[in-house]
Amino acid sequence: MCNTAGLSGNRSRGSLDPPALLALSTNTPFAIYPCSIQYTVVPGVSSEEQLHPHQSERFEILFGEVEFKLAGEIVLARAGDVVMVEKGTPHQFRNIGEEDVRFRTEVRPALSFETFLETMFGFASDGKTNEKGMPNPFHLAVIMDEHFDLVRLPFPSAWMQRIGLAL
Repeated sequence: MCNTAGLSGNRSRGSLDPPALLALSTNTPFAIYPCSIQYTVVPGVSSEEQLHPHQSERFEILFGEVEFKLAGEIVLARAGDVVMVEKGTPHQFRNIGEEDVRFRTEVRPALSFETFLETMFGFASDGKTNEKGMPNPFHLAVIMDEHFDLVRLPFPSAWMQRIGLAL
């Protein structure tokens, strides 16, 4: 099941709200069910630009204003709005308001997304992330190599990233 109860994030980056997690994944490489997570993101914080080659994401804004960058286009979303990100689409979000933003994200299919979240939020809980909520470059390279089929950078190309991770 997609169950990250007990995980917490770096407050400067935002956090998971464990009770609000909707458990639908089986956390196997063949998980076909979605993984739904509710996030809180503090003002001014943004995600890194990324893409999911085999998964779509659905963002439902519960409170606040979020600026999304979707394949280079800027989309503003407010409470009640839903933003869809199709697989392979480069995307990024940013809290542009003065208050915390709350949104629910559904990743479909879940695949092993739960393990990825456990790893990333585990580093944050252990105080092993920087002010942007990212592990050091060596840890990040290991994480990204392990989860390359889930999340990657939109550039350079996938084959170049693979070479870089192998070095």
